[in-house]
Amino acid sequence: MNKLVLILVSLWLPCVSTGSYVRADDRDMLYEYRIAQLNKMSPIALDYNAEVRRYIDLYTGPRKEEMAKIIGLSKLYFPIFDEALDRQGLPLELKYLTIVESGLNPLAVSKSGAVCLWQFLLNTSRLFDLEVTSYIDERRDPYKSTEAACRYLKYL
Repeated sequence: MNKLVLILVSLWLPCVSTGSYVRADDRDMLYEYRIAQLNKMSPIALDYNAEVRRYIDLYTGPRKEEMAKIIGLSKLYFPIFDEALDRQGLPLELKYLTIVESGLNPLAVSKSGAVCLWQFLLNTSRLFDLEVTSYIDERRDPYKSTEAACRYLKYL
């Protein structure tokens, strides 16, 4: 009964997703349950395994400040992404690619030269009508790059 209460409490209190109210042994059961709930609402299948658990622990432990920043930036960028993805008939979950690609950092530049939120390379950006010159780089425009990313994702 105690495990069930702990799981139910943690489901209704977002601040305790991996907090001290849930024992480490019970976290796997909680994560599996939450991912199963997400799977009921998502067209993209989500798995839970040791690697996923490692990333959950990483972003709720040593990198929680970075995750807090990402959550704050998501309030700015996700409405832009949601609108464009919905308009193109793409799954809204694709917005999370920007977290993987850039950590929602609008100034992100990869080692290969990919730029901004969606991490467009120069040639790819030109294929999807983003202007890049010595004066302007539309890859850095969240609206234009999101529209281009949606066209690219649809193409894929």
